[in-house]
Amino acid sequence: MAAIVCFLYDTEKFLANNKTINTEYSDYRFCAGLNEAGSMDAIKAKKNSNYTDENAHLWTHTVVVREPMERFVSGFLDKCIVEKVWLKWKETCFGCKDDLSCFLKRLDKTMIYPNLRKLTMDTHHFAPQSWYCEMGTYMYNNYTVLRYSRSDPE
Repeated sequence: MAAIVCFLYDTEKFLANNKTINTEYSDYRFCAGLNEAGSMDAIKAKKNSNYTDENAHLWTHTVVVREPMERFVSGFLDKCIVEKVWLKWKETCFGCKDDLSCFLKRLDKTMIYPNLRKLTMDTHHFAPQSWYCEMGTYMYNNYTVLRYSRSDPE
């Protein structure tokens, strides 16, 4: 998703630097820090941002959502079964490798106990997306919801 937003942010520069959407990664991104922020307050604090609480209604806020079960199954299969990211990073897949039962128990604990909610590859891929976009606070600000599904041809 970050690669798509980067491409839209500065298409000409993105292509001129021989970047592709498929070769951008979370730890190495062409637009890292340029067009992204971890919170609405971080957007407001950016030098070139004219985002304020008073003019937030003038902005279009876009959120891409995926059906939760589809997102979970796709993520688990991709990261823990096919890619086996735990071979390189032992703590990923909640330290459970490809053990779905272990994984679900640890994911459940992470979701129940707030002190376990750290931003990791696992929480990024498997925790509710609303944890990271302040929707409870900013939902009134003209959100456009884009629903994504691999199985939906529309």
